[in-house]
Amino acid sequence: MARMNLSPRQLGIAKMHIIFSACFGALSSGLIGDSPIIMIMAEKMHAGPALSLVTTALIPLSYAVMLLPMGFLAAKFGYRKTILTFTLLGFGAMLLVTFSSWGGVSGPAIMLTGIFLYGIFLSAYNAAWFPFLDNILPKEQRHSFFGYMRFSWQGFNVLFIFICGLLIGKTPSMFALQTVTLIATLGLLGRIFHVWQVPQPSEKSEPVRFLVGVGDAIRNKALSGYSVYLCFLYLFSFSTQPLAFIYVKNGLNIPANLVVIVSALALAGAILGFLTSGLIINRLKLRPVMVACHLSFIVINLSMFLVSGNSVYHIALITLLLFVNAFMLSLVSITTTSEMLGLSTPWNRAMSMAYCGSFYSLGSGGARLLSSLILGSGMLAPTWTLGSQVFSNYQTLFLFNGCSLIFACLLLVLVPAVFPKGKYRYTII
Repeated sequence: MARMNLSPRQLGIAKMHIIFSACFGALSSGLIGDSPIIMIMAEKMHAGPALSLVTTALIPLSYAVMLLPMGFLAAKFGYRKTILTFTLLGFGAMLLVTFSSWGGVSGPAIMLTGIFLYGIFLSAYNAAWFPFLDNILPKEQRHSFFGYMRFSWQGFNVLFIFICGLLIGKTPSMFALQTVTLIATLGLLGRIFHVWQVPQPSEKSEPVRFLVGVGDAIRNKALSGYSVYLCFLYLFSFSTQPLAFIYVKNGLNIPANLVVIVSALALAGAILGFLTSGLIINRLKLRPVMVACHLSFIVINLSMFLVSGNSVYHIALITLLLFVNAFMLSLVSITTTSEMLGLSTPWNRAMSMAYCGSFYSLGSGGARLLSSLILGSGMLAPTWTLGSQVFSNYQTLFLFNGCSLIFACLLLVLVPAVFPKGKYRYTII
């Protein structure tokens, strides 16, 4: 598909619609992955902490399974058509999540089904989204625009979650939680409207065969090595945020509305990260940024392991750690998008990015699923002592993640931006 050459005015209008579509569409996925609201709803339907954590794992696990076939579908079907069609299907899946409590004892199963379906439909959106943007965005504007776009939707999301935390009360009713979820679901209609306004070249099927596209991605050593590293990085870092929410709520017995407010304040770190990511990456370059992010995840998890108490000081410290964690995750997100676009084969963009996306989605979904399975299995002692200090099973998981990330430092050798080993297919740096 040919790249469009837009005038500055046309490009500015297109960017506005892209940002609005991202803001409205992010409410539903942010509600599931970045806030405790869906977890609280699941617990109100008598799902335990482990099952509640599973709700945050289903979307990235859906990505891991479906991104490659959806990338192929997007290349054949057309990027705009794919985004519009599957966003509408995602709207239906989110309605299922919103009213899952009406299913009685089957409510948790209905909720998980709706989230999983939404994850499948969202994977089609993600497989088409960045190739869709790549058709109109000048290459030199990627870092800054991706950062500003994510800053915008994260800010919109944080404001929404923060207001919800203030309004739902200490013991929110199911009606209040459903109302919040329904509002977020309606945002998907806003995404559809604004994506329709973004200009695109005439959509023609790209001449990519599925096995040919996958084979090219696998043979791309730089992309494959980077994908493996991302999988392990996310496997041991992506569960920190939702695990902390459950720890604060159930381990430290903090009221539900305060947990939601903590999550909103923590996500402000992502806003700052997305706002400054373009400047940071352009100033420092990718290598020091990626290494600093990796090391920070180690420090954050080991620090969370040491925090035990529900005083104002402890809650403030946890909020600060989660703020930094969200900031670093936002930087990783921007470097990942830029690296995927830079390492992808030009004629195989959708499949190359879906291939890499499958790896990091496997890591991010696996992180939360692994944590939920460990908590649910009871293999960890509820409490244990080291000297005079008492630790919970949640803290044990933070320790496990921190130590695993130390060993995962060895995989930095696979990252082209950190240890270059030749000429790669970079289109941007």
